[in-house]
Amino acid sequence: MPLGALILALIAGWVAPRSVMRRELAQTSDRFFAFWRGSIRYAVPLAIAAILFAGLFG
Repeated sequence: MPLGALILALIAGWVAPRSVMRRELAQTSDRFFAFWRGSIRYAVPLAIAAILFAGLFG
C-alpha cells in the first residue's frame, strides 16, 4: 500500500497539471492550495518513502 500511495503522490504532485489539481480543489483557498501542492510534491513522498523503507527493512 505505501508503494501505491507513493506513486499516487508523485503523479498528483509532479505529473498532473496544476490547472487540473486546482480545479479538483476548487472549494479551497489559494493559500491552502499552495500548502497542499508543496506538501504533495515534497513532504508527502518523503514521509511515504520513510514508511515504505521502515516496513521493508525494519
